[in-house]
Amino acid sequence: MTFPGLSVFRWLAHSPLNAAMNKSVWAFAVIEMGHLVALAVLGGASLVLSLRVIGIWLKDVEATAVARSLRPVLAISLGVLILSGLLLLSSAPLKYYFNVAFRAKMLLLLLALASNLAMLLLIDRPAAVASKAALPALAALSLLLWLGVGVCGRLIGLI
Repeated sequence: MTFPGLSVFRWLAHSPLNAAMNKSVWAFAVIEMGHLVALAVLGGASLVLSLRVIGIWLKDVEATAVARSLRPVLAISLGVLILSGLLLLSSAPLKYYFNVAFRAKMLLLLLALASNLAMLLLIDRPAAVASKAALPALAALSLLLWLGVGVCGRLIGLI
């Protein structure tokens, strides 16, 4: 069964980027290190935000202040994560295309990012009092989604 986007993955498999990634001895390892660091920073920032929203950590600090201070960290690490992820993907795009763990990771990543964005938006809206009651549940969901991203990322190489 094929899914949308196969032609893009086939194109990437025959691109100069694919050739460069596969010719280099160190490119994949170095890029993967950057990818893992970006994932750790993004996941860590999300963890801090979620724990604050749940009320487990940084209780003395307003959630809006935590969110405001983490925004640049979240944005930069997300940018590095996407760029490094695309470079890693280019090394074996067809392998990843058909990998169930990769697909699950991408889905969970989108959901985790959406939950983080929703948290940031709700934290900033003082008028959304009813929505703020749902914030702890959203934060807990975010933590579970990020855990799933990490587990699926690890499973990619095993499947």
